[in-house]
Amino acid sequence: MTTGLEQALQAALAPRDLLTHPFYRAWSAGELRAEDLARYAEQYRFQVTALPELLRRARSLIRDADTEAELSRNLDDEEGRTGVAHALLWEAFGAAVGAAAEASPLPETRAAAESLAALVGEDEVQTARVADTKETGLKCYGVDSPAALRFFRLHGDLDVHHARGLLGSIERCLARGASLEAAKAAVERSARAQWTFLDGAERLRQARLAAA
Repeated sequence: MTTGLEQALQAALAPRDLLTHPFYRAWSAGELRAEDLARYAEQYRFQVTALPELLRRARSLIRDADTEAELSRNLDDEEGRTGVAHALLWEAFGAAVGAAAEASPLPETRAAAESLAALVGEDEVQTARVADTKETGLKCYGVDSPAALRFFRLHGDLDVHHARGLLGSIERCLARGASLEAAKAAVERSARAQWTFLDGAERLRQARLAAA
C-alpha cells in the first residue's frame, strides 16, 4: 500500500511543491545574490533549532511503538547522537553565505513555525529532493566547501529514510481506521506552512530587487 499512499500524498502536495516556489525557482536558476542566501540562512535557522523540541513533543503523544522509535531516531540525528548536530551543520552553511549570528524572525517565519508545531514530520515527504536541489544550486554561487554543503548532503540522504518511516507510520494509522483524507490534509497544511516560510524569503528578495 505504501506506493499508493505515497502517490496520494504527493498529489496532495503538488499544489505546494516547494521546488515550484518563486524563491526556490530563483535559487535553481542562479538568480539569488549573497544577501538572499544570508537572509534565508538566518530565517531557516529558526526551523532547524525548533525541530528537536517538536520531535520530543510528538514522541510524547505517540502510542505506536514503531513510530515512537522512528521519532527517536530522527531526534538522535538532529541532536548529534548519531553524527554532528544539525544545528551546527546549519551554522557552517550560514557562515559560508554571510548570515548574521542573530536575527529576528520574519512574520512569515513565525506563521510557518506556528503551523508546523501542530504538524511535526509531514514536511519530510518532500524535503529530501529539495535538499538535493538546493545543494546543486549552491555550487553555482561558489558555495562548494564540504562544511558548507554537509547539511544539505546529509538531509538528502536522511530525509529519504525519515520520509519512509513517516509513510509507514501513516500506513499503520490507516490500518487502525484513520482517514486517508485527513492524512492528505495534514501534509497539504505542512507544505502550505513551508510555502509561507519561503514567501518571507522571496519578499526580502523582491525588496532587494526593487531597491536596486
